[in-house]
Amino acid sequence: MRTKMKFTFTGKLEEVNFKYINTVVFLPKLLVVNLPKGKLYGSGLINGFPFSTPIQYRKDGNRFFQVSAALREIIKAKINDSVEVSFAVIDPSIIELPEEKDIVSGKNEKAFKIKKSESSSQRLERYITTIKNLDSRMRHAIERVQQSRTETLQSQQSKKKR
Repeated sequence: MRTKMKFTFTGKLEEVNFKYINTVVFLPKLLVVNLPKGKLYGSGLINGFPFSTPIQYRKDGNRFFQVSAALREIIKAKINDSVEVSFAVIDPSIIELPEEKDIVSGKNEKAFKIKKSESSSQRLERYITTIKNLDSRMRHAIERVQQSRTETLQSQQSKKKR
């Protein structure tokens, strides 16, 4: 991870009515002035819990982090609660896969044990299932592309017979 800048501030969870966004933490104006222009990505801690998300912006010059309902539940914060945010601006061209990706792919299943509420376990199980399904779909798509290149698809073979 190439870190450009690190920032810390105390913000307030605010309810907004943006398209597909309900809860945000606005970055302070003094901090926004020091940020570089363009698309930015932040990774850090909110109330001591890790997050990694784009730094979104509005046309009025405000920048903010979107806070999902799951993250709000983890940090135990409600609307208008004060939150401590520390983050680093990272290079968006570098993609870091979460540790869960190794677990999902079966490399490190025993190392990942959860002792959280049942609902958190169910959410994690749903996430892992989704990743597994996505992985198998990608694998099948790659196989189809390879078959297409080698002209071994069933539809290609039936055209050759005619």
